[in-house]
Amino acid sequence: MKLYAIFFLFALVACATQSTKSTAQKSIKALKVLPYQGACGTPCWIGKFSHDSSYHVLDFNLDGFKFEEGNFYIIRVQETTSVDPTTQKERKSYKYKNTLSKTAVTDQSSQLSSNKWHLDYMESSAVILEEKPWFQLRDNGSKINGFGGCNNFFGTVEVAKNTLKGSTFGSTQMFCNEGSLMEQKLLKALQQSCRYYITENQLVIWSEEVKFMVFKL
Repeated sequence: MKLYAIFFLFALVACATQSTKSTAQKSIKALKVLPYQGACGTPCWIGKFSHDSSYHVLDFNLDGFKFEEGNFYIIRVQETTSVDPTTQKERKSYKYKNTLSKTAVTDQSSQLSSNKWHLDYMESSAVILEEKPWFQLRDNGSKINGFGGCNNFFGTVEVAKNTLKGSTFGSTQMFCNEGSLMEQKLLKALQQSCRYYITENQLVIWSEEVKFMVFKL
C-alpha cells in the first residue's frame, strides 16, 4: 500500500512538472535600453519593448549584457512565459541574447529647448490629471516656465549636452487637492542636476529626487 502511495505521489509531481514545462512559451523580443541608470536604491536600467507605450524600470537581471553609460542600446532578449504551479499566476523571465545596436549620446539641447514637454509618467506611475504638468524652455534654453499640476512656475536653467539644472524657481501660490505632491517632486527634481535623453518624441529625465520621469510632446 505504501509503495502505491509513493508511486502515486511521484506521478503527481511528474505531471505537475510536465504541465509547467508544457505551458512555458519562449519568444525573442527587441528591447530598447536608455543610456543612464535610474536612482532606484540600486542601479537599474530604463527601457521599453516595442509594445510598451512608455519607458519604465526594467526590474529583471540581464546576465551577460555589458551596459556602458552614455549609450543607447537595442538588444535582443528571450522572454519565457510560464505559469507558477502553486499560485497559477503567469510569470516572465528574460535572458540576454545579443546587442543589435549601440549608439553614443549626442547633443540634444536644441531638441529639448524647442518643444513643450508634458509629464506622462513619474516613477512608473501614469500621470492622471485633467491638465498634465508641462514645461518649456525659453531664451535659448536659459529660462523655463510651465505648469506643475497645481501652479504655474518659472525660473532659470542651465542646459548642456545631456544635463539640465534649474535654479531660482518661483510659482503662483494656489492650493489644490490634486497635483500638489506631484508638483513638489517635479519642481524639486528640475532644480537638481538632471540627466536627460530624447527618443521617439519622449523626453526621459533622471534625478536624485525621482527614479525617472517621462515627458511627451
